[in-house]
Amino acid sequence: MAYYRSNASEVLWPQESEPAGPAALLAGIVVRREALEDQDVEYNRLECVLAHELVHAFHAMRFVVPAFLNWHSFWRKVLTEGTSCDILASNDESRRLFLDRYGHENELAEIMTFWPSQGRKWFEAFHGQP
Repeated sequence: MAYYRSNASEVLWPQESEPAGPAALLAGIVVRREALEDQDVEYNRLECVLAHELVHAFHAMRFVVPAFLNWHSFWRKVLTEGTSCDILASNDESRRLFLDRYGHENELAEIMTFWPSQGRKWFEAFHGQP
């Protein structure tokens, strides 16, 4: 129905030697046209889909914003310390897999972190009870 994508991995840990600074982050939430055109889709269901994808975006920002604010320190402390970059990438992947257990308590917990007053209603409209 939708997905979040970005070039964060290429920006944060490029394959070539140390860049002078971070490249531009390009990111977006892609919602399939059918999801928007389906008259039977309740609005709360669409909000759940968008909230889920925004959680991915917010998690990415936890890495991107500090890196962009102090690129040289980020490069020195994370990227040049060998396994630190692997740990960072692994943590990012683990968060994605945790959230992407669709309809599971994990997904509900992640959505509730950012939208405690509305998250359960959206989640249940889309998935039903966890």
